Amino acid sequence: MNAYEVLSANTFFELADNLELFLTKPDLSQGDMKKLFLEVQHTCERIAMNSFLEGHPSWSVCSGIQASKVYLYRSWGKVRNLKQNIERLSSIINEIRNDFIPAEGPQITEESATKLLSFLDQYYDFSSNTLSGNHMFVLLPDCGHRVFDAFCRPYTNADHFSFCDIFMPRAVKDIKTPPECILLHELGHVLNVSLTGDIEVSSASFQKFNELILSPEDCQAVMQEATEMYAHVFAIAVLTAIELKEFDQYTYVPDETRSLMKKYIQYELSLCDSRQQ
Repeated sequence: MNAYEVLSANTFFELADNLELFLTKPDLSQGDMKKLFLEVQHTCERIAMNSFLEGHPSWSVCSGIQASKVYLYRSWGKVRNLKQNIERLSSIINEIRNDFIPAEGPQITEESATKLLSFLDQYYDFSSNTLSGNHMFVLLPDCGHRVFDAFCRPYTNADHFSFCDIFMPRAVKDIKTPPECILLHELGHVLNVSLTGDIEVSSASFQKFNELILSPEDCQAVMQEATEMYAHVFAIAVLTAIELKEFDQYTYVPDETRSLMKKYIQYELSLCDSRQQ
């Protein structure tokens, strides 16, 4: 199996099968590895260039064969020696087969994800503030995940700036919440990571904000799951927009509280902006 055949996979499962066949080649060489890596790297560069031409240079939404290629490239990282490449590709195969499962639950569409990200850029300058020139891929694989209905994968670039890709597989656990709402939650993690560099650490100002709107007992409970609640606040704040009313699951939150959340998120985005200047 050659590089082009490996990259013909429409799903993650097909990708795992193709990689397994590729690794069983009796004459597999480092040249084969380099050719595969360069082909998948060039594909991702073309996807990013197309996004630039479409007016959103900082992010791309990918499904089908494109999602498989981007997943392989981001998971692989770089060309190593032959032994290390074999180990890395074997690890990717194992990750797919251990973590992803067949599913038919709801999933956000490329069109809807693109509209949502474009809205954030228009009204919050989101990607300029949070990605600092890095490219974010939002992947929509045609499968589910054993643990998460959505998740972020963080990276750190050569300048020690942290950013994320977002995985939006088919929902397995929560099939009632609109996928757009789930994507906004993940984008809240992207903001948090851009400020802290760590997906497990919440923004320094988050406890102070909660002390303003919650009782001491509620604040303590929220801070036990601080990063998840931070992402939750981001989604609630953004969904105050009338343009996103159809996805709003938080109408039970008082308007005054939501207004404070929106101001807080705008403040957090301004911190990203000032940090980059």
